[in-house]
Amino acid sequence: MKNICMRSIACILIFLSYSILGMAPLSYGQEVVPEILPFLKSQMATGEKDSLVSYSGMFKTYKQGERFYWEIADTLLGRDILVTVTLLKGSARAVRSSDKYGYGGDMLPSGRMIRLVRKGNQISIQEPYCYPLVQDTLGGVYRVWQASQFVPELLSLAIKAKDKAAVLIEVTSLLTEDYSLFSLLEFPGVLQVGSFQASKSGWVDICGFQDNLLIRWWKEYSGQANRRQRETASKPYSSVWEVAANLYLLPKKPLEARYSDPRVGYFTSSYKSYDKNPYGAEPVSVVRRWRLEPKAEDMDRYLRGELVEPVKPIVFYIERTTPTYLIPYFIAAVNAWQGAFEKAGFKNAIVGKLAPIEKEDPDFSIADARHSVISYKASELQNAYGPIVLDPRSGEIICSHIGVFHGIVALARQWYFSQCATVDSLARQEVLPDTLQGKLLQMILTHEIGHSLGLKHNYGGSAVYSINQIRNKEFVRENGYGNSIMDYMRFNYVVQPEDSMCFNDLIPKINSYDEFAIEWGYRYFPQWNVEEECSYLSEWVARKRLDLKYWFGNESDAYDPRKQEDDLSNDPIEASRLGIKNLQLMMAYQTEGALGNDPRVWTWRYAGMKRQYRNYVLHVAKNIGGICSEEGKNTYRIVSEKEQKRAMHFLGTSVFEPPLWLWSPKMSDGTIEDGLKEAEKIYKLLVDELGNKFSIIQRQCKVCVNYSLEAYMDDLHQYIFPKSNENKAVLPYRKCLQRLYVNKLKEMIDDKNNNEWVNSCLFLELKNISAELTRKIEEEETTDSLNYWKGLNYNIKRWISGGK
Repeated sequence: MKNICMRSIACILIFLSYSILGMAPLSYGQEVVPEILPFLKSQMATGEKDSLVSYSGMFKTYKQGERFYWEIADTLLGRDILVTVTLLKGSARAVRSSDKYGYGGDMLPSGRMIRLVRKGNQISIQEPYCYPLVQDTLGGVYRVWQASQFVPELLSLAIKAKDKAAVLIEVTSLLTEDYSLFSLLEFPGVLQVGSFQASKSGWVDICGFQDNLLIRWWKEYSGQANRRQRETASKPYSSVWEVAANLYLLPKKPLEARYSDPRVGYFTSSYKSYDKNPYGAEPVSVVRRWRLEPKAEDMDRYLRGELVEPVKPIVFYIERTTPTYLIPYFIAAVNAWQGAFEKAGFKNAIVGKLAPIEKEDPDFSIADARHSVISYKASELQNAYGPIVLDPRSGEIICSHIGVFHGIVALARQWYFSQCATVDSLARQEVLPDTLQGKLLQMILTHEIGHSLGLKHNYGGSAVYSINQIRNKEFVRENGYGNSIMDYMRFNYVVQPEDSMCFNDLIPKINSYDEFAIEWGYRYFPQWNVEEECSYLSEWVARKRLDLKYWFGNESDAYDPRKQEDDLSNDPIEASRLGIKNLQLMMAYQTEGALGNDPRVWTWRYAGMKRQYRNYVLHVAKNIGGICSEEGKNTYRIVSEKEQKRAMHFLGTSVFEPPLWLWSPKMSDGTIEDGLKEAEKIYKLLVDELGNKFSIIQRQCKVCVNYSLEAYMDDLHQYIFPKSNENKAVLPYRKCLQRLYVNKLKEMIDDKNNNEWVNSCLFLELKNISAELTRKIEEEETTDSLNYWKGLNYNIKRWISGGK
């Protein structure tokens, strides 16, 4: 009874102290530290007795009139804190730059880490430099480096009051001025903001939690260029933004590193290890991944191979401003990855949810680094993106803000029409059903979710199956038509009408490589040390790579014909032939009026068909001089002479022999000049590509007997300057091609990087062309053609003789 009375008396005294100072009791049952209370009382000016407002959270925040204070617990000093900046509302603008940032829901690409350190009577806000070293062993060289480095200081603030468990600092300037940690001026090229307008900006609110703090402002910037923009000639515009900064307390123990393997495609963070190599510092990279761990009570079950739920699942919230019909498809895109995580031993590891309304969760904010968000942008930009926010100490993914731009809707329709209109009549409708459109965007978003999980593009994923396999509906239903949704293999364009494929056989899906990559990155191995884990993972990849279903093709390879965007099958030449066959069928449909009568719809679709044709051409061209390499191995093989000559034949008959079915004047504005404009775009691109193959093929001939430079140039000459006379419809296109080819030869001769052997072959080719033109001049009767051949031959002879 005595203890109860004493508590009651204490409560009464606390209440009276609040009443005397004119203060409301602090939220969440927090109390002002007794040593701090007298200071706050002493700072009250006349008329401010009712002005003290408090906010709970990681840092207790006090607002007294126009002044702000943070009460910082000693336990938070020296801890690592991640600072992120999010746009809650973008600034309206009639015309935007092509950059993807500047809309509500964008978490801006920074994620800076700070640390608060006590130095006497000051609190130093420091920005640790995380990337030089990775900590390998306790007591290793990392500790020497850490102890001997001076950490850069961003700001130093005087301690106003202190207690044995906390200190109080004034942060008025930090929260009311446009301080660099929270300023949009850190992103001038991205957002095109000008100079900060302090008088027109203001603080809005603070929302605190145990391990983080959210601060909101509205910020206005003028159209006057700041110093950075004057240096870069970037033009700003007047703008107003609602901005939130999040200070997120990082875990004491960083996520344990998983060292990257070039045979599995993950984004990585790079470090140096002083402990791994006894002879010096060794560059190392660790994969970027989320922290997924079994609960302590489930650890034995997990190690026995049972599915368990992780301590903290990955949750993506779909913003409620997303078009209503797309919300279930966006949720499905997230949940589609659940099966892959089950391979790693976790159930319900990733979940898509509709963002809660205030009534359901008043504390929810898209700026909170605890939440990952998918937002829809009212923008014509034809894109979607999936950036990630990292713990810079370890590469741990903290959250992700995926953006889907409205322009991607039209692009998805264009892709689907140009690749599948012959096999799916729905693709030919002028307005696609919401169900079809939803599934198209679900496919795109599933790919972006993969990036947010740490996965890179796998451009080899579409090259693992044969043409016969991906035209077989039973095979495709069981295996898909590629091994990874992280490839760009939009739709199954090799399928022909007689193959009777349904919609699900035409779109990519999460497949064998994706499942293996997730298991490799997220399987938890508490029983092993780093060396044992690395050894096991490396041997595991080696075993899996024996099956092409688990093959990864790096996106950065410029020579490997197996690693291309938008290609299909292990035979890109035949795939391109079938794709072109479908395009020809679509052109035939148009003559029957089956593709719609709205000129805008047809113009947009026709543009997609021309782009698709261009892709097919480039897919084939990459086989010429192609080099197939293996990730993680210093091995390669050159594409066989047979395949290279086959590719040359395709280009000669399907491109150099002009595709008048595509470039016909009736498909554009009705004149031959319009068709020639289209031809010149393709021919210029292709001639430049083939010209660059000269030195590649010449170097390959030194390594092995393959497609010789002489044979390559003979084939080019045969297809570009055929001996047979051509009809009047073809002749203008042929002249365009020949002129571009001759100009390319001259450009290469002027290139000082060419060796003597290549230059001698180039001069010989010009002489052969001159001889061909001389024959044509003797045979030509038409004045226009005669003048053209004479002019071209005159220039060639001048170049051969060394004239300018």
